[in-house]
Amino acid sequence: MRMGSKRQLWVMMGLISLPLLGETWYVRGDGGTRHSAKVPSGQCDGKADAAYRGKGTDQHCAFKDYRYLWDDQSYGNNAWVIAGGDTVIIRGGPWRVGFDAAKGKGAGYTWCYGGQGPYACTNPRIPAGTPAQHTRILGENHANCSNGNVTDRSKLTQIFGGFGVGEALNLGGAQYVDVECLEITSHATCVNHGSPMLPRGCSHGNPLDDYDSEGIKTDIHTHDLLLQDLYVHGHTDRGIKGAIGGVVTAERVDIAYNGMAGWDFDDGSGSNHGYGTA
Repeated sequence: MRMGSKRQLWVMMGLISLPLLGETWYVRGDGGTRHSAKVPSGQCDGKADAAYRGKGTDQHCAFKDYRYLWDDQSYGNNAWVIAGGDTVIIRGGPWRVGFDAAKGKGAGYTWCYGGQGPYACTNPRIPAGTPAQHTRILGENHANCSNGNVTDRSKLTQIFGGFGVGEALNLGGAQYVDVECLEITSHATCVNHGSPMLPRGCSHGNPLDDYDSEGIKTDIHTHDLLLQDLYVHGHTDRGIKGAIGGVVTAERVDIAYNGMAGWDFDDGSGSNHGYGTA
């Protein structure tokens, strides 16, 4: 082989061995709506930590709502825009999960438009990362979210479930995923457990109260998960519920003041499957 060909081969091998760098996605209050093939009028692509400039479509700017990460508000579309190994930075907040509380507020009932009722209007399965590159869902202060071994709650980004949604954060099937620097809560003014129910029991019919059941859901396919600097509280049922299928690392995770239990490994089938108790 000639010297020039050898150099070319080494360059090509070097390029092949470079680590793949995932995209970084941004959510912030001054961003725009999500642009997609189904919604060409969308304002932002979600790939820049920048505000929407006020005109134009498919601009290089952040999404203005956390739910745009998996819902472009077209009929029946319920899939993450991110890919495995990507990073999401969530700024500002608090950020709602589920239907809006009333028609005419924000995007109204267009969230989960087509096929999903309010109870199931949570995020779909998060795209799996790899052992070398996890998918990351991060609050904006993730790099400086604790003082020593204590989470600084003033730095947490809040997401909350409402209008009857099952869980604020669905980690069912999540694999090689990091979740950091988030407050995961509910703004409910009702409860689903206790006797007497104080201040009152939640309405599950029409009208439906603005509550969620669980903070986080897992299942038998959930493994290689990092939960770090989380405050999971105020849910009408469990803080975290579901089986797990492998290692879950919890670092500075506070689960408190939930209606029935903190962390429940019940998979809902009448017997526990997976690892661990709490």
